[in-house]
Formats: sequence, structure tokens, C-alpha cells
Amino acid sequence: MTNVRIEGNYIGTNRAGTSALGNSAGGVVLLATTNSTVGGTSLASRNLISGNQRSGVAIASSGGNIAEDNKLQGNLIGTQKDGSSALGNAFDGVVVFNDAVGNRILSNSIFSNGDEGIDLGANGPTPNDLGDTDTGGNRLQNFPELSSAKSISGTTTIEGTLNSRPKKLYTIEFFSNPPGTEFEGRTVIGQKVVSTNINGNVSFSFSRSPALAVGRQITATATRNATGDTSGYSAGQEVTAS
Repeated sequence: MTNVRIEGNYIGTNRAGTSALGNSAGGVVLLATTNSTVGGTSLASRNLISGNQRSGVAIASSGGNIAEDNKLQGNLIGTQKDGSSALGNAFDGVVVFNDAVGNRILSNSIFSNGDEGIDLGANGPTPNDLGDTDTGGNRLQNFPELSSAKSISGTTTIEGTLNSRPKKLYTIEFFSNPPGTEFEGRTVIGQKVVSTNINGNVSFSFSRSPALAVGRQITATATRNATGDTSGYSAGQEVTAS
């Protein structure tokens, strides 16, 4: 299938978006699907994908047909309609199987799911590798590594690094989460485009106002602009007072 659009649905919940009805095989399955979109940039396009008995969204190839160049954008995955109350999917929020590549996962709220927020390869957190040369779901795109998040004078500044392919553009997306959160992303707070150097490294700094509360946990993803591969979430970085 190609050019499929899934917009404005409650998938796995009641009509109010407050309790689980649940699909036994998961919420949305993009099987050998290309150039398709789940969600969008408007509120009307947003899907609520929660309360399912497997993963919220699964992307996989089948029968020699590759699942690639799809986009998940602006959805609530694992929450109630209000975007803050938990209504998790039993497995991952989003799982990208090892034969699916180039799938952009942008500006979603993915939180309170049973396993990973974004799972590349369906085997739990994938550690970064030097140079990002490994292969698998979304080419096992490396995630950013955050080193600090400091709030002072009404502004929060987040710093970190990314090691990936040399001399490529990446979109780093930042998320704010409750204390203790890792590998999920509840509220998107902004993004920044960065370029790696000849060794595949880049350091970045991102500031936003108003400041985030001390104790919040920041996570981030990296999306390779040219191919569309989005990483899993980073570990959490606690906001401190500078």
C-alpha cells in the first residue's frame, strides 16, 4: 500500500478517549506500506492511539515489500484524549521492525506505554554505535546524548551531542516529561537542525522560554533529514537550577 492517510481517529479507546477498549493485535499496523501518514500537523489530523493490547503503532515489511518513507506526526500514543493522563499500550508506543527504514516519527506525545516509547528492531533500547553504521529498523539511527538541562532567568537551556553519519543534517526534537522518565516523550518543546562534522559529531544547545520546572526530565530524538530515519528516545536528563 502507498499514500495511505490515517487521521482523526480514536484507536483502542472509547469515544470519550478516556478508557481502553483495545485491539488485540495492536493499534495501527503499517505493513509493507510506503509514503503514508498517520496523523498530521493539525489537531483535526491527530490520532489517539492508546489502550491497545500490543504496540500502539507497528511498522514492518512483508513478502519482500519494504515499509519505508512513512510519517507519524502529532499523535497521542499511550495517553488519554487530554494528552496527560495515562492510557498506555501494552507493548511499545511505536515499534519499527528491522526491515523497515526511513520512517519519520515527529512531534508525537508517546508516553506511559508498557515497553519503549520508540523501539527500533523490536528488542528494547538500542545502544548508540560509533559512526552509526549498524543496520536495522530505521537504520538503528543513533539518539542524541543529553549532558545538561538548566533553568535560569525564565529560560531552560539544553545541551548535548550527537554522533551519527558524517556531514549530514539531523533534526533534534526535545521533549519534557515527569520526573524519572526515560526513553519516552510526553510533551514536545521544540526542535533544532544540526549538521555533523567530518567525524560524524555535533554538539548542540537549545533554549526555550518559559523555563521548565526543576526536576522535569528532558528526552530527545534525532531524525536524519535526508532519509527520514528517526531514532528512539534518549535517556532522561533532569532539569536543574543553574
